[in-house]
Amino acid sequence: MAQHWKPIPATHYDELLEDLPPALMAHNGFLMGEPMIHRACRVTGQLRPAYLACLSLRGQCYEAHEPYTVDEFRALTPSEIALTLSAPPVCTTSENTHR
Repeated sequence: MAQHWKPIPATHYDELLEDLPPALMAHNGFLMGEPMIHRACRVTGQLRPAYLACLSLRGQCYEAHEPYTVDEFRALTPSEIALTLSAPPVCTTSENTHR
């Protein structure tokens, strides 16, 4: 299955949230205030604005690889999200790489 969400630092998530008022705020994330594109919505089939989507789950923040419409974002279920998360990056420090 394709990975739709990439991990981002919490500071980046906060910056995106504070940059513009969200187009949609949900309990686990938001759609950034300005649409990136307009395209056919996968839920309604109608032309809709699509926004940068961000999630905060289990202490990790994520950004979508592609924009979501409001209807698509509202239709997300926790199980669908879990199946499409990218693995968190492995943290390597200079201390670990010199051993």
